[in-house]
Order: sequence, then structure tokens, then C-alpha cells
Amino acid sequence: MTKPLYSVRRVHASVVVLAVCLPLAGASLLGCTGAGPTTLGDSSAGQLRVVATTGMVADLVREIGADLVSVQQLMGPGVDPHLYKATRDDVAAISAADAVFYSGLLLEGKMTDTLKKVGRNKPVHAVTELIDEGALIEPEDAGGHADPHVWMDLTAWRQCVDAVRDALVESLPDHTDTLAENAERYRAELTELDAYARETLATIPPGQRVLLT
Repeated sequence: MTKPLYSVRRVHASVVVLAVCLPLAGASLLGCTGAGPTTLGDSSAGQLRVVATTGMVADLVREIGADLVSVQQLMGPGVDPHLYKATRDDVAAISAADAVFYSGLLLEGKMTDTLKKVGRNKPVHAVTELIDEGALIEPEDAGGHADPHVWMDLTAWRQCVDAVRDALVESLPDHTDTLAENAERYRAELTELDAYARETLATIPPGQRVLLT
């Protein structure tokens, strides 16, 4: 028998039908790309100047920080975060930022060490730092490392909401209530999306639930 050109692995319901749910949670949840890079706002506006590595992380910070933050996204569409190397402009943006957010779990690959070094001088946060270990997937061929593409599993991605909320509260303590409200609203949206995904997947016979990537 010819060996198939794909592998079938453990897949969460959210992954299978997430593509049909864009109006609810935003296109940046779909992959290792996101909306085009944006620039930091004017600090005189009173916003916290944030640099985020990927579109998914930037989207999470914008949803929770709302008008309290100005977010610059380093990696635009078509960029592989695993192989990305920081440019001079990136270094300048990070230096000018009040806080930096990245995904973590080695998603940013070669940038991870650089981001940790920056953390000695300013707040640097991995949005995945509060995810329960049981919610992570560890592929057999990953050398013991968890799959970093956690935004594809809304059960895990919901836990990133708390990490971002807590990190923003550290920098914006006067807006604790607003940040908590924004986080709760976004968590509810992700919960609704997850429920929709599970209900939709349930209509597919178990033996036909195969995802090709």
C-alpha cells in the first residue's frame, strides 16, 4: 500500500472549523501570519506602547488593551516565526516600547533568547506562560517540546487571556477594572467560538474526522 502523504494526529474540534468563524474571533487566529505590521502610537496619547511578535499575539493584546495600548506587530503575513530574525527596525521598536509580548513555547525560535535578554530592562511577557500543561500537545517527534501553535486550540488559547490581562495590569494598574472587563468579554467570545466548533464537528461521523495539513 502506498504510504499517505499526510499524518493524522490528535486534533481539537476548534481546529477543524475555526476557518468558518472569522467574524467572531478574528483572522489572526488562523495561522503563523497576521495583519500587516503597525507602528507604535504617540506616547503623549497616554497609551502603553507595546511590541508583539506575531499577528495572533498582537490581536490578543489589542482585544484586551483596547484604547489603552498602541501595538506594533513585528511579523507580517507570510513570515515564519520559527525562522524569523530581528531586524534593526525591530530592535529599535523593541527599545522604544514600554512592554513586549511574544507567544512563547519556542514559537519565535531564534528570537526567544533575544526577547529574554530584553526582559532584563523592561516587561517582556510570553502569552502562553499560564497555560496548564495538560492543555498542551506534545507531538511524538518534537523532542519533548509542546506544540507552540496553541491559538488553534481555543481551550488553551483562552488561558492566554489571563496572562495578557495580568501583564497589562502590571503596567496599567489604574485601569485594572477595564482590562478585566475586556478580558472577560474576549474570553466569552472564545468560549462561544469553541462551543460552535465542537457542535459543528459533532455533525461529522467520527470515522471521517480527518484533518489534512
